[in-house]
Amino acid sequence: MVAISFTGETRRGAFYKLILSGEKKQTIREPRIRPVKKGNHLTLYWKQRLPINKKPIHLIGNAICTGVDRVKKKDLLTSKMAYADGFNTLSEMIDWFGADDLDKEFEVIHFQLER
Repeated sequence: MVAISFTGETRRGAFYKLILSGEKKQTIREPRIRPVKKGNHLTLYWKQRLPINKKPIHLIGNAICTGVDRVKKKDLLTSKMAYADGFNTLSEMIDWFGADDLDKEFEVIHFQLER
């Protein structure tokens, strides 16, 4: 089981709310030492390192990884990708990730929340 912690809040709302509503089905991360693979079971947390009594939710839920794409940052910076990752606009996503080091690689981890 792979643990993934979310902390982001955008103009569309907190990432945990977007995941629970089914609007957010992916996360963009720096590559891991042990890469996530299609079929892996994921445990999704909200602010995993913060004490449970200081947040509205701890465990978002369990999910299955439906795919992983390795992509350069310059190819991530599109309006479609920004909206899929929970941002309202491309500008908001650029503020989050920055506009430098465009050749840096990231993994787009796609997941399906288990209900």
